[in-house]
Amino acid sequence: MGSYSVFKTFDREQCQSPRLASVDEVLPPPGEIQFLSVTSDSVSLSWGSPEGLTGPQKFSMTWGCDGEERSLRVEDGCNIEIDGLQPGKKYQFSVATEGEDGSRSRWVSKSVFTVVPAPRDLQINQSGATSFTVSWSKAEGMEKVPQSFLISYCRRGTEPRAANTEDCYRTLSGLLPGTQYTISVSTVLNNGKQSKPLSTTICTIIPAPVELNVDSVNTTSAAVSWSQPPGLDQTQQHYQISYHCPETEPHITTTVSTVLNNGEHSEPVSATICTVLPAPDQLNVDSVDTTSAAVSWSQPPGLDQTQHHYQISYHCPGTEPHITTTSSHSITLSDLQCGTQYSVTVCTVLENGIQSQLVSTTFNTNPAPPGNLVISYYSATSAKLIWDSPDGMKHIQHHFRVTWCDNASPCKSFTTKQDLWKCHWSDTRDGVHHHCLHH
Repeated sequence: MGSYSVFKTFDREQCQSPRLASVDEVLPPPGEIQFLSVTSDSVSLSWGSPEGLTGPQKFSMTWGCDGEERSLRVEDGCNIEIDGLQPGKKYQFSVATEGEDGSRSRWVSKSVFTVVPAPRDLQINQSGATSFTVSWSKAEGMEKVPQSFLISYCRRGTEPRAANTEDCYRTLSGLLPGTQYTISVSTVLNNGKQSKPLSTTICTIIPAPVELNVDSVNTTSAAVSWSQPPGLDQTQQHYQISYHCPETEPHITTTVSTVLNNGEHSEPVSATICTVLPAPDQLNVDSVDTTSAAVSWSQPPGLDQTQHHYQISYHCPGTEPHITTTSSHSITLSDLQCGTQYSVTVCTVLENGIQSQLVSTTFNTNPAPPGNLVISYYSATSAKLIWDSPDGMKHIQHHFRVTWCDNASPCKSFTTKQDLWKCHWSDTRDGVHHHCLHH
């Protein structure tokens, strides 16, 4: 099979007049022309051998379009490939048997359009949840050929929507979320001929919920809210919420996805929630003496199945806190200073170290009593009392209250900072007993 791209050019009269004037009916014409392949710039064709002729044969051939025609002589074969053609053009091919004396048979003709090449490098770039920008390149060799492009798109079960553009891109918007679309782009020449489409499929995404917020959190619950994603005003949707607590993390991960009626769902958005660890309840000081105090509390709600303990901190003004822990709901604080105010706080502690808010209270230890009270002197109208300073009260500001009374009159009292005191009374009746108290 021969291939030709440069040929002698004849005008139409020179090419067509021999077809009529020099037709030799003795020479049989070639058989019907068959097109073996057609591309954008070439045509491969063949024809049948003339009936009744044997031996080597010669053929005259012409082809042309738009008023231009070319010709050549084909020897020893009934096929040829012609290239250098223009895309999307209608070419007429004619073949005649040629005799040794230059005579010709009648011409056998047939026409065909060269292929319009499709665009190439079709690319899809998402420009929004329900919009895409489609871009492509002109076919190779078509850069200088006047052309436009037909772009169409549709989803299953619907009619295609089409648009014509001279640009090599197009933005498709207003698509349905979570839907597959077929997109096709064809080259269109000025004569209306168009290429086969270059096609691809895209799937619009389902927009995820926006502005996921944790509105409130307490010990066993949390309120979460979000806004409807854009582009779904006309689309039925619901939301899928999941939450779990990783074994190694002290928080709960919550995710929310948009779900369409067909079951397709968006990428999830997530938020982290830390529930509030409940503090101990009903903190009470059950008993207090000079150097110790018993404190108790109730287990906080919601922790029946959760391992936890309690941290207790206590101190008096100007000292560092003492910290201890316990798994029970009570504790006795010992080695306290007498006559001193203490602050005590208790919090719940999980095994991962997370602590609740503190609950607190205060108490005052009892002052120590004076020791070794002695009546060193007494008379009918007075008495002298002596006592030892109370243990543990040396550095604590304090004073003493002395109270005395008899069976016949109300009690009297007095305060002093000294470690001795003298009582005076005027009742000298025999048999009347006087009681002196100090504290």
